[in-house]
Amino acid sequence: MLQRLMAATYSPDLIALTGPIKLSRRDTYHYAAASLPDGGLRIVWTSGFISEPTLYTLTIDGLGRPSFAEEVRF
Repeated sequence: MLQRLMAATYSPDLIALTGPIKLSRRDTYHYAAASLPDGGLRIVWTSGFISEPTLYTLTIDGLGRPSFAEEVRF
């Protein structure tokens, strides 16, 4: 089964504001998220071949819009 990193935006009363947004394009193994001072998130994950994973990052702004994924390290 393929595992992709997905995101969605919800209101405080748990109504979906956006549908699922695909953040990763390949199998994702580990991830972490940290809140930013402006209300957004910084997401970091490993993806690709399990024996040689690549580290990626992107930000999601306070409105739930993701930036483009950037390769940090192969």
